[in-house]
Amino acid sequence: MKKSRSMIRASIFTLLLLLPWRLAALDSLAVRPQRGAPDTLAIVPFYETPHPSVALVLSGGGARGFAHIGALRALERHGIPVDLIVGTSIGAVIGGLYAIGYSPDDLQQVADTTKWDEIVSLGEEFKRRELFVDQKSLADRSLLVLRFEGLQPLLPSSASAGQRFANLIQTLTLQGIYHPDSSFDNLRVRFRAVSTDLLSGRRIVFDHGDLAEALRASATIPILFSPVRKDSMELVDGGLVSNIPVDVAQSLGYTLVVAVNTTSGLRPRTEISAPWQTADQMIDIMMQLPNRLELERASVVVNPRLGNQVSSDFSNADSVIVCGEEAMEKAIPAIEALLASETASHTDPPPLFSRFTIAIDGEGIPAKLRDQILRRHSQAFLSLDEVQRDVNVLYATGGFADVHGDVRWDTAAAGAARVVYTVKENPVLREVRLSGTAKLSPANAAAPLQRLVGKPLNAVAAHHAMDSLLAIYRRRGFSLASIRKITFEAGVASVDIDEGRITSIEIKGNHRTRNYVILREFPLSVGDIFDVNEANRGVRNISSTGLFSIVTLRVGHAEGGLSRHALVIDVEERSPDLIRFAFRADNERNFQPYIDIRDENLFGLGMQLGFTFFGGTQNQFYRIEHKSTRIFNTYFTFNLSGFARLENIHTYTDVPTHSFSSWRLRPDGEYREISYGGNFAFGGQFGRLGNVTAEIREEHHEVKVLEGNAVGPESYTLGALRFSSIIDSRDRVPFPNEGIMMNLSYETALPALWSDIAYTKFYISYEAFTTFGKRATIHPRVVFGFGDKTLPLQEQFSLGGIRSFYGLQEYAFRGRQLFTVNLEYRIRLPFRIFFDTYLSARYDLGAVWQYTEDIRFRDLRHGAGVGAAMDTPIGPAEFAVGKSFLFHRELPDNPFSFGPWELYFAIGIPLP
Repeated sequence: MKKSRSMIRASIFTLLLLLPWRLAALDSLAVRPQRGAPDTLAIVPFYETPHPSVALVLSGGGARGFAHIGALRALERHGIPVDLIVGTSIGAVIGGLYAIGYSPDDLQQVADTTKWDEIVSLGEEFKRRELFVDQKSLADRSLLVLRFEGLQPLLPSSASAGQRFANLIQTLTLQGIYHPDSSFDNLRVRFRAVSTDLLSGRRIVFDHGDLAEALRASATIPILFSPVRKDSMELVDGGLVSNIPVDVAQSLGYTLVVAVNTTSGLRPRTEISAPWQTADQMIDIMMQLPNRLELERASVVVNPRLGNQVSSDFSNADSVIVCGEEAMEKAIPAIEALLASETASHTDPPPLFSRFTIAIDGEGIPAKLRDQILRRHSQAFLSLDEVQRDVNVLYATGGFADVHGDVRWDTAAAGAARVVYTVKENPVLREVRLSGTAKLSPANAAAPLQRLVGKPLNAVAAHHAMDSLLAIYRRRGFSLASIRKITFEAGVASVDIDEGRITSIEIKGNHRTRNYVILREFPLSVGDIFDVNEANRGVRNISSTGLFSIVTLRVGHAEGGLSRHALVIDVEERSPDLIRFAFRADNERNFQPYIDIRDENLFGLGMQLGFTFFGGTQNQFYRIEHKSTRIFNTYFTFNLSGFARLENIHTYTDVPTHSFSSWRLRPDGEYREISYGGNFAFGGQFGRLGNVTAEIREEHHEVKVLEGNAVGPESYTLGALRFSSIIDSRDRVPFPNEGIMMNLSYETALPALWSDIAYTKFYISYEAFTTFGKRATIHPRVVFGFGDKTLPLQEQFSLGGIRSFYGLQEYAFRGRQLFTVNLEYRIRLPFRIFFDTYLSARYDLGAVWQYTEDIRFRDLRHGAGVGAAMDTPIGPAEFAVGKSFLFHRELPDNPFSFGPWELYFAIGIPLP
């Protein structure tokens, strides 16, 4: 869109050399506008006019780089044109977005509304709500994951793959008004992004290709994010080799270079704790000399006064932006002086006319510009260079089909001339006709252009109207919408819109995974009009499969044989072979390790084959399973598993306390539940919210008495059919802030399924989480269970434990009927005790009964307790104390009977 300064200067210089010879031979001269690149969105023919060129170099600096937004705002306010932006790291991100049509206000909104802490946070790259139900349960127990290539363990090269950052950059670049067809020279402003090849140490300057990839490569923080792989290169932050790339702008022929320096000084000792902070300090030390040398090459250096603003603190965006704006304001006089000197340097011939008159022929010239031209009468001399500039300025207003300056001189009087500026207005726009608007109503689409109807066309205003039309599409999510063709005839502007219909979808990087496993997660198909919201959902869905370290989306261009709206999904596959480690330690079962060995992409079909073990001295669980979250392109799911389980359970009896106001339970026996067998479940997912399954159980159950005689031995074969549904919308585990969890099941054991016993069992639990003011959470829970009189011991319900009922040990009571209600209030402290710390209080109400006829509300027990918990890297650390009590209506003088205080602790991942 912009011609190079060297070409413009050469043409002006040649013209000025020839002018004196032409004046000597002619009585008059017509001076016409100098024309640059054509404007394809102006409705009428229109060309850019040359002007002194400014190159803007934007440095890295993390959150300090938000100052670049303020610098751009100040330049726009003073009408200083920027012809080239060269950026590194955050400077590349802000400069690149500005180059594709974002205004400083748009950029400030991005800075203010983006959750930067989430973008740069460690851990999983997807949100829990983006997972299917069975994936959620696995993710909740993934404390440490070690992947293997064969028998070789794979150690991560970074703390995070950078998926969240990639998603952000991908969305922002797609939503820009201007998209590079191939070259970054074709954006609103020429653009270059600087990156570093980690393998060769070379500086890589992006001038074409996928803009999102270029911005990610320039801003990928080593150690924190994985390198961007392109061809044979591994690309990271350009600040490693060129944090203020002034020389890149100069190599492109620009002599007026403005550098905005937002780099930070060295960190104090208190800010060097994490590995990436140490690495960042080392880089800053190495870059001090190169930065100083680059700044010395710049024409103007802008240093925002950012004080102790930390590069990793994104919470002060607005104040940082103001600092950048104020710093650029102070530099404006120096920039304007350099621009004036650049302009003056083109005027090589001396002034030609000492006596002259000026006239204007034509309508439509803005009054301020007309007065500015006529004020030249007060000058002592007038040069042809000044006439040329006036003609250029008149043409640049965009309102005229023809502009020329006629210079006639008096041959009898040396140095005398008459200058007449003649303008011819563009024709009147009488009607706008739009075609190709399937996603917008004609009225909405034509609204920006209707303001131009009934007036002489202004090319600049028409271009802005086209930008506004595309902005409407962007707000609706149609990122690939563009203007295919504009014609203007007899006062009618016909605008043909390409709304961005997808012509093909290609997948790259999947050497193991079948294409359909990826495409089934992507909601857009060939022939659909591209919607960035649906595309982003598709990328998140693909990422949430866990099969890929990073997933990106790009739009193919004409080069490489790809059509205009060809989508390319790039994936980097993870090794599917892994071991998950976790543990649980609590007051009931002591230490329990958890190990899960799994192939998560069996045969490249997205199916899983896994072995799970957890337990300790009191309980053990073994399972081997083969399952698929989705069967082919459907939302059906299956799970085939074999398992073995044993658990030691205490029995309790009442101990006389010789007082109606107290009671106590003591262990009076112990038994072991043993079960093994196989299950097959088949069902369907309803989105990422939940599932419905039907399951056949074929198992052998046994009860062995270890101590006491509270229960008798049992041994039987169980064949049962279970229908169940789980809904899980919790945003995180542990310590959810929002969402619900519901578990509903109906089960029947039948002789037809080779069962020695027959029973019916129904269970439902529902809990919800609602957070107020970001810290206080209300958590109600209701559980109801029903079993008939033949329900065996192993299938009965229980009451007690830190998560079930305060004041009781686990399995304190068992029965065939269950009812409990819990209400918890939890608050996250405004300060951290090493980790996020929570305090809670909970009230419990419930009981179990053997038979339905035994159910009486007066038997309901009450429980109350308080707890403290920390969200540690090894799982939640919980400590609680609670007491249970009974309420006797028949004893009005002493209605409460209290049990003993029970202390609880649990550290690690909750196990099933």
